[in-house]
Parts: sequence; C-alpha cells; structure tokens
Amino acid sequence: MYKLNQNSVTRLADEASIPFANGNRDYEEYKQWLSEGNTPEPEFTQAELDAITKEQTKQEALTKIASLEAAQLRSIRELMLDSSNAFAKAKLEDIEAQIQAERLKL
Repeated sequence: MYKLNQNSVTRLADEASIPFANGNRDYEEYKQWLSEGNTPEPEFTQAELDAITKEQTKQEALTKIASLEAAQLRSIRELMLDSSNAFAKAKLEDIEAQIQAERLKL
C-alpha cells in the first residue's frame, strides 16, 4: 500500500519516500500497482484536514481578538480623557461585542 504526499508517494511497508520520477524502479512498481486498480491513501485523512481547519480558524480568531483589544485600549484611553465622550463609549461597547463573538469561535 502507498500514501500520497505533495511531491512523492510513501510505500507504507517500509516508509520509503518515492519521487514521481519515470524510470525510478520504485515509482514504476507504484504505477504498476495503480494500474491493477489500487488506490493510495490520501495525504491527509478527513480528521486531519478538520483539525488543520480548526487550528486555522482558532489562529484567525486570536489575531482578530488581539486587534480588537488594541482598539479597545485606544477607546478606553479616549474615554479616560473625556468621560462624557458618547462616541468612545459606543465604540468600546461595539469592540467588546466583537471580541466576545471571536471568543465564541475558540
């Protein structure tokens, strides 16, 4: 059995990495194996792809939270300078809601 990789195929019996190179004895054996109706395992299982997607979503949310928290701090500074500033108060509430929405993605 074999498993596909980005630039090669791995023979599972001995973990040999076989480049996609015509004339390579191992690659020729692999092509014969394919011609017999066999199918290699994919590079990533669905569970692995799901985990990758989940981690990417988590990192995006953390980046967005950091950006929003920086904006929140700017609004807090404005608010501290002028406690009657309704715009700063509203902006702070909006940013807090956005941060909460991003945390729900984690």
